[in-house]
Amino acid sequence: MSDLLKTLDGAETAVWGLWGTAAGSTGAPGNLAALATSKQHGGAGVRMLVLRAADRTAGTLEFWTNTASSKVEDIRHDPLAELLFWLPETSEQVRARVTVTQRPGDRAIWDNLGAGSRKNYLRVS
Repeated sequence: MSDLLKTLDGAETAVWGLWGTAAGSTGAPGNLAALATSKQHGGAGVRMLVLRAADRTAGTLEFWTNTASSKVEDIRHDPLAELLFWLPETSEQVRARVTVTQRPGDRAIWDNLGAGSRKNYLRVS
């Protein structure tokens, strides 16, 4: 990826290529991102998310979360956030400032998740 970073267009191509390859590919570089948000009552919050889809034409990245998670309310309060992807093979990081848009879950997606993935969305109170 480093050679492409000599120009802004090259960097954009490299990053969207990374995201396109990483989306839905467990263990691929760029598949995990840290999402940093402002907490509703002050301070910052950060958590790891799995990149599920990337659409360069639409300019969107897709992540899933448990709707009972505190980050949902934090994002409703302030949808501006930052993503950080760490690429260990090259010791590079990719940061992106984003505006988070939330949309309702899709039952068909949930039904197709394996048990291992589903447990990541459970919340114990």
